[in-house]
Parts: sequence; C-alpha cells; structure tokens
Amino acid sequence: MTKSASVPVVVGPRRTARAFRVGRGVAAAVGMVLLLASCTQSASTPSSTKSPSSTVSFALPVNQIPNYPFPLDSAAVYYFANTNDLQQLMYPPLYWFSQGSAPLVNAKASFANLPVFSNDNKTVTITLKHIMWSNGRPLTSRDVEFWMNLLIAEKSIWADYVPGAFPDNLVSEQYPSATKIVFTFNHSYNPKWILYNELSQIYPLPQSVWDRTSASGPVGNYDLTTSGAQAVYSFLNAQSQKVAEFTTNPLWKVVDGAWLIKTYNPTTGYIVFSRNAAFSGLQAGSDRVTTLEEFPYTSAQAEVDALRGGSIDYGYLPANDVGLEGYFRSHGYAIAPLTSFTISYIAINFTNPTMAPVFDQLYVRQALQYLVNQPLYIQEAWGGNAYPTYGPVPTRPSEGLFSSAEQHFPYNYNPGKAKSLLSAHGWAVVNGALTCVHSGSGSGDCGAGIRQGMLLAFSFPYASGSAPMATEFEAYKSALSSVGIDATLTQLPTSQILANDFTCNSSTQVGCSWGLTDPNDFWTYDPDYFPTGGEIFGTGAGSNEGGYSSQGADALITQTHTSPSLSTFFAYENYIATQLPVIWIPTPYYQISVISNTISGAVPQSPIAFIYPERWQVK
Repeated sequence: MTKSASVPVVVGPRRTARAFRVGRGVAAAVGMVLLLASCTQSASTPSSTKSPSSTVSFALPVNQIPNYPFPLDSAAVYYFANTNDLQQLMYPPLYWFSQGSAPLVNAKASFANLPVFSNDNKTVTITLKHIMWSNGRPLTSRDVEFWMNLLIAEKSIWADYVPGAFPDNLVSEQYPSATKIVFTFNHSYNPKWILYNELSQIYPLPQSVWDRTSASGPVGNYDLTTSGAQAVYSFLNAQSQKVAEFTTNPLWKVVDGAWLIKTYNPTTGYIVFSRNAAFSGLQAGSDRVTTLEEFPYTSAQAEVDALRGGSIDYGYLPANDVGLEGYFRSHGYAIAPLTSFTISYIAINFTNPTMAPVFDQLYVRQALQYLVNQPLYIQEAWGGNAYPTYGPVPTRPSEGLFSSAEQHFPYNYNPGKAKSLLSAHGWAVVNGALTCVHSGSGSGDCGAGIRQGMLLAFSFPYASGSAPMATEFEAYKSALSSVGIDATLTQLPTSQILANDFTCNSSTQVGCSWGLTDPNDFWTYDPDYFPTGGEIFGTGAGSNEGGYSSQGADALITQTHTSPSLSTFFAYENYIATQLPVIWIPTPYYQISVISNTISGAVPQSPIAFIYPERWQVK
C-alpha cells in the first residue's frame, strides 16, 4: 500500500444494505422470494382502519423488526430497521446528514454548530446547541464524552469500527465547558472528510441516566475508566435486548430525539411512538404529527395490501407492483421514487490464481465494461426503476462531485470495441472460445502471466432470489458470449457467496474459485457521506472484495482525506472510474415510496433513507 510521508490511508466500514425494498440489497432478495409465497399481513398489525389525523402510519422493511434502541451497534444488530427506524428517532446523531434530497450536512437539524478547524486542520472545536433531554436536562459535552468513552472502550464490538479510523486517529479529547468539545487528530485532514466521515459517527447519550452498571445501582462516572465503560456498555447492551420491557424501562424514556416508545410488540415489532414534548430540535410548526405507527410485514404483498386498504400513510411498492402507481395516485397518494447515495458494481477477483493475470490487464476490464448494457438493464430488468453507475460517486445525487470521467463515461455499451480490444491484444476465438494466441507482454500480446492457449473463462456466482438480477446477468452473459468470453453463472444464497467473497486464501482455497461475483450487495455512503472510497478500493481494505491493489489509487485516496481541493477529489474519482477496479452496473431505486397526500414535509426524501416525522405536518 502506498502511503504519503505521514498520513495513512484510513479505511472505513462496509456500508452494506440494511434494507432494499426495490433494488439489490440483501433484504430485497428475501422480499422477492416472499413475493412468490402466500402472503398475509403480520398478525400483530392492526386492522386496516385510517389513522387519526395527528397520527402517521409507516411501513417497515419486509421481515425487519426494530429491536435494539442503543445506537452503539454490534454487527449482529446493525441493520436498517434498528438504525433508521428506531435509534435515530430517539437518539439522533450529533450531526444530521440529509438536506432535502442531498446527502449534505443539515446545520439547522444538527445538535451542534458546524465545527471550527484550527491548528492546520488537526484540531476541531464543536459548540453544542441548546438541546434538551426529555427529562428536562440539557444536552452537554458530558453526554458526548460518555459516548466517546463507551466507543473507545468497546470499539472492537462497534459495527462501524476500522483500525486506524475514528476514534483511533484522535490524539486528545477535551471538554472545557458544558457546550464545548475539542478534538485533536493525529494528522492534518480534509475538514470535509473529518465532518462527513468521522464526526458523523457521534451520538450523544444521556450520561446522567445511563452511566450505571445495573438497573438497581446508582448513576456514577463509571465511563471515565476503561473497565467502568465496559461494564456500562455490558449493562446497556443487555437492557437493549429486553424487548418486552421497551415501554417500561426508564432508560428508554430519556431521549433527545423527537420520539418516545409508547407501544411495542416484542413478537412482531409493531411500534407506536409518541412525541417527546421537550424536543428542541428542528420540527414542524402547527398541525405536526404527534403519533407515529410503524407497521411490520412478513411479505411485500401484505404491505401493498395494507396500502390499498388505507391503513398505511407512508409505504412502498415492490418492483413487480410498480404498475399500481396510477391506482394510488387516483386514491390520494403521491408516488415518490427514493434514490439512495449508492453505487452498484460486480466485484472482480484479482486474487484468483488462474484469472488474476487476465484481470490485471486494464484492456480486459475495459472489454468487460464495454459489454455492460446499462440502458437495457435499467428498462428490461428493473422496469425503469434504476439509474446508471459510472464510477465511485453515485450519479443520483452527485452533489457537485461528478467528475469528467463520470460525466462522459468512456465505456458505454459497445461490443465492437470490446472485440477489437481483445483482438488487438492477442486473443482470438478458437473452437468457439476466446483464447490467448499471442502470449507475452508486448503491445500486441495478451499480457504478462497469461499463457498461450489460455481461455477467457471464469465462474460468476450471484445471489439467488432476485428476478431482476437474474434477467440482468443473463443478458450480460449473452453479451460476453458474443465475443467468446465464457462466464459460468451460478445462483447461490447470499450468505454462501459472502463466505467466499473475498481475497484468495491459498491454504484453505477460500475465495480462490470465483472470477466475477455479485452477492446482491451494494455500497451506500452512510455514515461516511464523503465518497472517498478507501473502504472499498484501498489496498487491504476490509470491504475490498476482490483484492484490488493500486499504488496510484492508494495515493489518491490518501490525498482526498487530507486535501480539501475538489480537483484532488476529481483526480481520485477519474482514476477509479476509468481504471475499473469493479464492473459498474445500474443502481436500482431504494424504493418507490407511496405517501398519503394528507402528509406534507415527507418529500423530498432523505438520500440516506432517514425519516424525520417530527418535521411532517398533517393536512
């Protein structure tokens, strides 16, 4: 890995799909299968009666139950319904990152003023706003310190933790007053990267109530020692798993968010939230929502049936029901496609013992990309409910980060160019198979390490259960075959692909067999909202599935972490977009939202799929 003289390439956690109601996430695969099954609404869900005017009913992701309110998540509880539909309603992050439909910091909604940088951008000073907990106490720097102490003590458990990143890159923390926080980092970093990818991960917690090691014990300052912080974490983690006590446990009655749990069904996950009367953050004026119902569903069809029955004010359409858009528009609903800050791609195995020399050749990757017909896949596989991916920055919304290589993508579908590239580099179709006929590393040869007579053939496992994915990849296989490339498609469960979906281990042979793969996964920049890509394209990064390694990429990634220059970011983006560490494919919409016309303020929707019903009004 290439590093600058003093600044490490810091990589972050994988942003995998926690839910995906139309598109490619793991939950979508389950949802597509369930669409084929006999579908009934969850038994816990109330009957289809229209909600009172001050109440909004919201449809949860299929088969996802919010069941962990403590926002310091381990991997076992780190999924969408917990983070976005439970935790952030009660315990919002210090900085809020949705501004309309853009993944930008929302200064008005955040609980602190924008940070002030000094000391060559090594020191950050944060000033808290006047925010109240529901028990009448003000939110102070001690509540942030409490979070930091728990985080540092149990960072190895934290689902967002990556060694070398936050909080490891802090050299000091100071809390000089009730409203001031001062962090000093180990290097001079890009201020936007610090705010969007580091400070974005802070959640104030009510120290005056939660700093205890047992339900019957006193509140103390246990978090000030490592062992004490670990004991507090153990207590809070255990309490978070007592789902039958969510409505009675005094811990969850103290929130700084707009919502308190009023009703909770521990079996099904049906929740009713009531407004926190002491909430002092950004909220609607008159006619605001006072009660939020979250409805669980065991199938996508059950959710659609509830929408048609009138019991859901804010729901969604699965991919095969988009034909109902006209029906819902005529019955008092708005249709609002939701695009998340996401990219989609097929991973390439640069560590496959046989195919690595082939995939190392840029011209091969270019040929593979030229054979991706994104417009066709968008229309035929996804029914128009997707948009193209041209590089490491999502095309929707781009937020001024769309470089020349993505604006003028050089590898649009062109089988002729793919065939010419391969022919010019020593490949020819022999007995129906694309074969290296000119080995060597000269200008007209196949490339270093590619032997004479080698076939351009590889396995391509992808996740089962998604009809759009099957259509997309069968079309891609056909395009590959048209130039002689043999891709053996195999549908496997997502869990099985993920178990084999990383770099080759020569002793166990895990990760050594596949050539291309798609485990029904995608990358959403959340909570790392500045798309610098170290998490997926940096050498040795935990989410670099295929083992891509480039000194040029590593150096450019490092520079995006340290330089605030937009030209520096564009240089990184252009490099990744054109060097093709992965094969870019369309990104489906997160969901097609169906929202009652009695609600205002729900659109534009958050590109991170956050919800903020405290800002909604009922007409």
